[in-house]
Amino acid sequence: WNSRPHAYRRFLAARDGDVQLATAMMEANEKWREEVFPISLEREGGLRKILQSGSIAEVDMSNNGDDGDGNACPREPALPPTVYVDFSKLQRMEEGVKPQDVV
Repeated sequence: WNSRPHAYRRFLAARDGDVQLATAMMEANEKWREEVFPISLEREGGLRKILQSGSIAEVDMSNNGDDGDGNACPREPALPPTVYVDFSKLQRMEEGVKPQDVV
């Protein structure tokens, strides 16, 4: 949603039509985005540490079920992709993780 054609109107509304304040806000936002994104999995700690811990994992909820005898059968309706979050693991890891690491 932060593409240029749409962003300026949003910043202008946030600053009650004040062009100077909206421009400053948009420039600060662009600077922040350049510093934070893209999130790198190459650096140590942060998001990389969280993913390696198994605190967050994808759960396979594919469309294929099992009829009980090991035969595949389609499940209706198809289930959406699912993510498992182990909040107790995340809480134990909280020390040293900054909010920017999990954006």
